[in-house]
Amino acid sequence: MPPGPWLELSIDSASAPIYRHRRNLPSFFITARFIIVDRLLQLYRPPLTMIDADVEVRRDLAGFFDSMRSYDVGLIIRGDDKQAWRCLLAAAVFANNTAGARQFVHGLADCIAGDIWGDVPFSLDALYLHFCHRAALAHGEIRFGRIPMSMSDHSFAANSWIWHRKGERKRVGASAPPIESGKA
Repeated sequence: MPPGPWLELSIDSASAPIYRHRRNLPSFFITARFIIVDRLLQLYRPPLTMIDADVEVRRDLAGFFDSMRSYDVGLIIRGDDKQAWRCLLAAAVFANNTAGARQFVHGLADCIAGDIWGDVPFSLDALYLHFCHRAALAHGEIRFGRIPMSMSDHSFAANSWIWHRKGERKRVGASAPPIESGKA
């Protein structure tokens, strides 16, 4: 498939004055990135996975995409003893090229776009995923798959698809394997 049109986002207030009034740009973009999933799926058609920016892809994701083929949407569901709205991780979200996936990501994009016109105090992406997931489950029309934690592994296992720094490990110089650009 030939590359599509280049996508570029800027958080530089000189080139994009619309961001000048925002106090917490990282939280805004962490949440707002899910607005474009709907458009990306329409534009490119193949299945896609939205992953965090602060990760290292450790191996070819073809096997992951093959494992998700029979689902509309894939989510990372933590088994930890967390509050219900914290059980879904937004680190990796899979959307297939199906009517169910398009319905889910469109609803998610609409909810986020309608709510985050102002300043975002903290990242709300997982919270929006939680409520959209619950609403979709209530209707029962979307086939959800469970994305393995190896798509957002903060323990840096050798066989993980994606390494994801967590908490203090995101700091430069923290004790974790270095993230090497260009390695997969």
